[in-house]
Amino acid sequence: MPEIIRDDGFNVGDTESDKYLGSPVVVGKLVNDFCNDVYEWTKARGNGSMSKDEMTEHLTNRISDIADIFMGRNNEYSGVMGWNNKFALGLSIKQTLRTFWDKYKDNYDNDPGKAQFGWLAASVVDAAISSLDDPDAAGASILAKKDQVIKVLLGLNKRA
Repeated sequence: MPEIIRDDGFNVGDTESDKYLGSPVVVGKLVNDFCNDVYEWTKARGNGSMSKDEMTEHLTNRISDIADIFMGRNNEYSGVMGWNNKFALGLSIKQTLRTFWDKYKDNYDNDPGKAQFGWLAASVVDAAISSLDDPDAAGASILAKKDQVIKVLLGLNKRA
């Protein structure tokens, strides 16, 4: 596709990219990969192949990296104009997380993106631990949380 740049600087070709944050496929893959990483680290922590400090470091770095993508701080990804920033998406995350945001925002540097993925990581860890008792319920719980986050990231929770 030829490069088409609008007057406001938006490259129309970005919407066809595998790094366009308006694509449900791209957003779904990013969220799914994040959850898989958290799940694998939780298993490694459980079997003793990863220390608590190592897991904390992995989680902190991964949460920061993915928050940077969705909050428009990673230039490798093309955000949705007017959405992928701390104002629009950030406000939506704060409204969605409500109590979690109020209670834990300082733990995440008052960054809604970090809080969103911190919440998701905690949900995956909880589900992974409970999977020992009920694997089906744990899988359903993770899927529901992923779907919720994907809807928030795409702005679909505001369109219904």
